[in-house]
Amino acid sequence: MDILFNIVTQYFWLIMIGYMLLVGVMWWRHSRALREKDPAFSTSYKRLITWFVTAGSIPWLFLGVAQMVGEYNYVYEIFDYWNADFWTAGFYTSSVILGLAANYYIFVKDGAKELSKHPGLFNQDHSSAGWKLEGIAIPFTHLCFFVLAYMMRDQLASLGS
Repeated sequence: MDILFNIVTQYFWLIMIGYMLLVGVMWWRHSRALREKDPAFSTSYKRLITWFVTAGSIPWLFLGVAQMVGEYNYVYEIFDYWNADFWTAGFYTSSVILGLAANYYIFVKDGAKELSKHPGLFNQDHSSAGWKLEGIAIPFTHLCFFVLAYMMRDQLASLGS
């Protein structure tokens, strides 16, 4: 079990990037019927999915590069944001900036309307209001993550010793 724990915590960044790719593939696959009915959707689906996968992978790339250059050994070291270095700041800053960019797209650029015309993510249809609700949830999930990491800082620090 220790070997599995070490592999998962050491390569968690790669697992998360793989997850983002998997979600992109699922979204593309679930949208096939709509794309076949109206080929104009192919371009917009490619743009949305590429943005989703790329943006969703950026924070994890900070963790991955940090681990590859020897700054971190395990994923839980990224939670040490109270002693932030370049990699930790990059992880959290990119997460917040991407969350803000998603909200800008959803609320200001009327992305909720566009996303509601592009069903298929997890095989669910969302209304424009549903996408706006998800947009509202983004900052709250980030805040919960930061607070939880801060509350668990002593437990997380003990994992490395």
